Amino acid sequence: MGVALKNLVYGMYSADLSKKIRSARDIRARNGEFIGQYAPYGYRKNPEDKHELLIDENVAWVVRKIFQMAADGLNHAEIARRLNEAEIPTRYMYHKLKGDNFPDKQPHVKIKKWDNSAVKDIITNETYLGTMFWNRAKCGMDTNKKRVEQPRETWIVVENQHEALVSKELFDKANANIVGLSVNRKAAGKKDLFFICGYCGKTLKHRNRINDKYYCITGTQQSENDCQRTNIRIKELEDAVLCQVRGMADMLIEAKNIRRKAQKNDRRTVLETTAADSAKEIARWKDTKVRLYEQYKAGTLTREDYVTRIDKGKARMEELEQIKSEAQAELDSMQTVSKLEEIPDIELAELSVLESFDKERLKALIDKVVVYGADAIEIVWKVGNPFETEIIT
Repeated sequence: MGVALKNLVYGMYSADLSKKIRSARDIRARNGEFIGQYAPYGYRKNPEDKHELLIDENVAWVVRKIFQMAADGLNHAEIARRLNEAEIPTRYMYHKLKGDNFPDKQPHVKIKKWDNSAVKDIITNETYLGTMFWNRAKCGMDTNKKRVEQPRETWIVVENQHEALVSKELFDKANANIVGLSVNRKAAGKKDLFFICGYCGKTLKHRNRINDKYYCITGTQQSENDCQRTNIRIKELEDAVLCQVRGMADMLIEAKNIRRKAQKNDRRTVLETTAADSAKEIARWKDTKVRLYEQYKAGTLTREDYVTRIDKGKARMEELEQIKSEAQAELDSMQTVSKLEEIPDIELAELSVLESFDKERLKALIDKVVVYGADAIEIVWKVGNPFETEIIT
């Protein structure tokens, strides 16, 4: 009861603290201070005042070039193709070359290239008009740590917070070609990211011909690039994935059986008791060690007896630490296996003998399949993967 109450209080305190921090940031934003972790592409933080944005001349010309190409009537794909052909680094690569600790949002993509979405994000970003936006999305304890988009009327907007990179006229002209894009995107719904290109991260397309293949559309936008390797026959890819799913299902069934056998023998209770008893004896030894020292200082315990008992205690502590560590490791293993209970036994049994490729059913185990070519794919599992990261070659 005491532990549960403490956890409740700690949770409430953390949520309250999260709200207070956000409130303090909102106040700073309304005062015109930039409080983002990273400056927008084309800008940099003032070394003397991190809440002030300065133009980064190293890449500001790239932003202006993108707006100008869009204003000239080029679509996003054509702009991205020209940036890649000119070998202009993407935002991630630019920060990496500078040595910045910039997050990689697509770690599975080996080669970073400009794409439609990156170009669109720049063209539609009103930050380049000198306006700062805050509170466009929330992520914290009160949102269950999930990113939640906020309606525009709740945004904090500060105009003329920094120097504009493009004029309002150029911005409007560049965006004239994408009016209604958001509506079309909503109508299209979410993309199916089951099969994705390992080089650019795009969803693979289905080539409707006699020799059906999955391919990356990025590979058709340049005369030579790595995405062109992502060209694999549909049957070969689906058979390879199906084979791995059957193997995974067999392994998960075995893992479940091991856990149930352990529960039947009450192994979990034994391990928990062993770990708890070891921890208690280790804690008691700390008090014992203090008392031994006090007895030694008081003269009621000889130096020889003190050293002997201390050495004996240290040896016992090492033994207990080993026992505790082994018990905890086995408990952790059982906890990992317990997550499999979310998948019904009958579903795993059916997957283990599945003969035909059924994407919807396979999604019970697979998050996505990253394809690098006909000879290499990577399966990202939704469950703990006994195979670690499986590469099929």
